[in-house]
Amino acid sequence: MEAGASPSSSFAWSLRRSEWFYRCRRGYFLRYYGASGGHDPDADPEIRKLHRLKNTFSSDGEYLDALFFRTLRSAFYDGISGGLAVRAAARLRRELDAMSSGVAGLDHTCPCLRETPDLAGVKRLTTALTARLDAFESGAWRCLAGLPMTRRLTVAFPQRITVNGVPVLIAPALVWRDDRFDLNVLEIAVSNLTVRVALHRFLAQELYSTPPERVKSWRIDGNGELAASDADLRLSAAVKRVMKESSEMISLLGEGQRAAAMDFPSEGDDCKNCVFDRFCQIHD
Repeated sequence: MEAGASPSSSFAWSLRRSEWFYRCRRGYFLRYYGASGGHDPDADPEIRKLHRLKNTFSSDGEYLDALFFRTLRSAFYDGISGGLAVRAAARLRRELDAMSSGVAGLDHTCPCLRETPDLAGVKRLTTALTARLDAFESGAWRCLAGLPMTRRLTVAFPQRITVNGVPVLIAPALVWRDDRFDLNVLEIAVSNLTVRVALHRFLAQELYSTPPERVKSWRIDGNGELAASDADLRLSAAVKRVMKESSEMISLLGEGQRAAAMDFPSEGDDCKNCVFDRFCQIHD
């Protein structure tokens, strides 16, 4: 597997891409180039496997975060008023059943865990998810569920924006207008908040024609309540990071801006916890 997608048509910086790039160059290559085209049932079997691994969660916590995210978006944009924990628990059971039966391995749209949990693990995951959503429903959701649908602004997942000419992918959970018509953006992830908050300003300007001073950034605290993140705004630092890192990523590409495995050596120190651990040797 010597080549991947061309950045001229597909490259976009993101926090997830940055995480993979600086964790291990080989893992980065396999995820963003080696797995390219693996969604096609007629693709090479190895590429199909890589694509499946690309969509595999490395931990239970990561999977629960994603399921919480999907539950919240569905409820908010579909106008569901309550019962979030019950809906999410049912979805959790369906997805775990698909994993244990092998269906998830055939359907690349299904999420997958590195290890399918046993009955005790299923109970533990269900308890953690429902507790989180119960807290959210009794907290932040009381305000969000009452918003008129006309104030709920759709945002793609992921959403593509531009920062100083660099394509950037972001994944805010919810976007809405408040009574003052200010733009509000909610993030589920709490890592790299300074960057996320800065990118909200670019999102607001590009998609909703809203100036930075009319944007509010939020996260969900441990009690399920909305907590302001605006104090973490560092706009110039975020822009510098995007520019620097995107330049480093593109610099490793060869002629025609295509990626070759040899230019992305394995250099991680936590290989046993990487979803691609069995593929590194193939490309050495």
